[in-house]
Amino acid sequence: MSSKNPILRDDIFDRVAVEHVSQPMTINGTIAKSLIAVAITAVFAVIGWRIPSVSQTFAGIAVISAIGLVVVNFLLSWAIRRNPASAPVATPILAVLEGLLIGVITYFFESRYPGIAWKAVTLTLGTFFFLLIGYRTGLIRLSQRVKSV
Repeated sequence: MSSKNPILRDDIFDRVAVEHVSQPMTINGTIAKSLIAVAITAVFAVIGWRIPSVSQTFAGIAVISAIGLVVVNFLLSWAIRRNPASAPVATPILAVLEGLLIGVITYFFESRYPGIAWKAVTLTLGTFFFLLIGYRTGLIRLSQRVKSV
């Protein structure tokens, strides 16, 4: 597969040590791990939502923390890309931080545009689950063009 995406290089999976792997990667395993990561993100998004609502004084700290979370999220994503073997440890940490960041950002948008958070959550989760079910049941087939994009 040819792609200009640096994460989808042919040698990326060669760098992962496979001595400890007892079974090959499967669709069901990938789906299960994705659902776990989404669940962790959702739980911590709720926590992140509650942080700025505690007090207005704390809201400023939440904004500064959100900027820090963006930097840490970028560094963790970069670390996973550079060392895919670190994914089992780094992915849950990344999911926690992403959830906190999403919660704080969503709180501020909800306070400015009431009702937007519910719509965003419903549409995002609905899209995720319908695409997941569609792919799993075979209703959606991935073409080579879609894979390369």
